[in-house]
Parts: sequence; C-alpha cells; structure tokens
Amino acid sequence: ALLAHMAGIPHRWGYDIAECRPFLTRAIRYEPGHHEAEQNLRLLQGACGRQDVPLSSEDLALAFAVKEEERQFAGGYLAGQGIGDHGRLVAIHPGAGAPVKLWPAERYAQMADALADEFRAKIVITGSAGELGLAWKVAALMRANPVVAAGETSLGQLAALLGCCQLVVGSDSGPLHLAVAMGTPTVHMYGPADPAKFGPWAPRDDARHIVLVSPMSCVPCERLDYAQEELGEHPCMQAIGVDKVLEAARGLLH
Repeated sequence: ALLAHMAGIPHRWGYDIAECRPFLTRAIRYEPGHHEAEQNLRLLQGACGRQDVPLSSEDLALAFAVKEEERQFAGGYLAGQGIGDHGRLVAIHPGAGAPVKLWPAERYAQMADALADEFRAKIVITGSAGELGLAWKVAALMRANPVVAAGETSLGQLAALLGCCQLVVGSDSGPLHLAVAMGTPTVHMYGPADPAKFGPWAPRDDARHIVLVSPMSCVPCERLDYAQEELGEHPCMQAIGVDKVLEAARGLLH
C-alpha cells in the first residue's frame, strides 16, 4: 500500500488494517477467521461495490485455465520420459516459499520409494529453476528412478503436468494449490502456516485433498521469516512422520 501511494496510483483499495489504512483510497473490512481466498474475494467485491451480491458455487471454485499447447507439452514431456497414459503418476513438490516450511528431502525420498514400490507409480519431482538442487537431492536419495521436472516448465505447463497426475504431495506451497485447481488429489503438509487460512481451497466434503498438520503445540506460529541459523529450533515440519504421509497417500491412490 505504501509503495502504491508513493507511486501516485490514484485508486488504492486494500484491507482496513492499521498498516495499510493510511495509504488507501478505499479500505475494505478484513474479517478474521476466514480463509484468505474468501478474504480476497470479499476485497474484490468491496472494491467493485458488490459486497451484498451472493457468490455462487461456480464463483467460489478454484480453477486454472490450461492452454491446449500446455496440455500438449505435458503429454509430450511425459511421453519423452517413457511415461504413457496407463499406470499411476505421482508428483512430489519438495520446495516451499520459506525454509521453515520444508519437509526433509530424505523423507520425500522414503515416501516416494514406498509409493513406487507399492503402486508401481512413476514419480515426477516438480519445482522452479531455483529448486532444482533440492529436487535432485530428493532424486539422489531415492532407489527408484524419478523424473526431475524442476525448472523445465512454465506455470501453465506445470499445471498441465499436475493435471496428468493421480496424486500430488508436498508442503504448503503455490504448486499444491495449483494441483487443487486442476482437480488432482493432494496431500498437503502444514507447520508454521495456518491451514484454516491457507489450506486447500476446496469444498469441505471434498475428500480428495488431505491436510496433515504438525503435532507440535506451537503450530501454527504464522511466522515464516526464521533465519537459517534459527531453523534447528523450529522443527515443526520434521515432526510430520513419513508414516502419516504414506497413510494419506495410500488412501487417495486406492
């Protein structure tokens, strides 16, 4: 809001909270206790003067429009990796927006190997170009031979690739929400972030999306900016066991 104010943008709409209010031309009420997707929808409605217009279920559905060339890329990419239309394809996304949200690479490897053994699943490891090192670390720890797609896709191509999968597993991150938008079953792991606010945006009765929350009593602290030297004191993601993740993944794959 401050940056928009300094830039001289004439219309500045945002949440009516102390940090933003002085720099806004229109402040929209922020209502604690709601999912952030709902908050953002309310913000847009308020900005458009349509606060009293009820939203339909179609308005509330999370969706991502994939272009035909992006679908063709996904099909061609998988075919080039020797993966056909048959059999199970499981994506794991080991990256996250903050180091404190990362699940250990060796646990991803254990979980992925178990799914490869039990379901004859092909594993694809996704990520950005900046997460390529992490993706290869997971791959190096596996017995199975995964496909490392990190750094090889645009956002739309990644969405198309996730749409080809029977399951996506990862910690709280944007690509997990992208998988939800593509209708692919997901297992999400949460530590410092609150899943009530940032969990998968899907109907409550949609059993295709499972949230696993760290059992530590301090969860969620809602702080993500821990320095690297502080991470050892905040092992909330490490408290999520491989067995719990496998139990959720098996249920969805069955």
